[in-house]
Amino acid sequence: MEKEIERKPLVSQEALVHIYNSLELFVYPTKRKSESLGLTGLEAMACECLVVGSNLYGPSDYLIGNQNALTFNPLNEKELAQKIKEALKMKEEDKKKLTSAARKKALEYSEEQTKDILIKVFKKKRTKGNLKN
Repeated sequence: MEKEIERKPLVSQEALVHIYNSLELFVYPTKRKSESLGLTGLEAMACECLVVGSNLYGPSDYLIGNQNALTFNPLNEKELAQKIKEALKMKEEDKKKLTSAARKKALEYSEEQTKDILIKVFKKKRTKGNLKN
């Protein structure tokens, strides 16, 4: 599959939107236990790009197999290959259902949706004396 993969150097946020919108699918095979969330998966989902991603660690908080993404065990290369093939053969209407649900899920993580939660968390810590002004 090497000839099908295009690698990019570090790019700007504006360029990322164009890249996500040009992709047929976004493969996110992380197997890092320390992956806290994985913004790239959410960014791809926000652009309604079909995500084939890890069902472990950070992305498993928002990637839901057959609901908003195709998921696989990142320790199983054959399962990854199967999911990529499945994604490439997917009917357009089925893909649209997944990508629409993916965008909706990604918006739950938007700045607008999360800012009040984060403010409450930090205010709570501040009142307990854990943080200084």
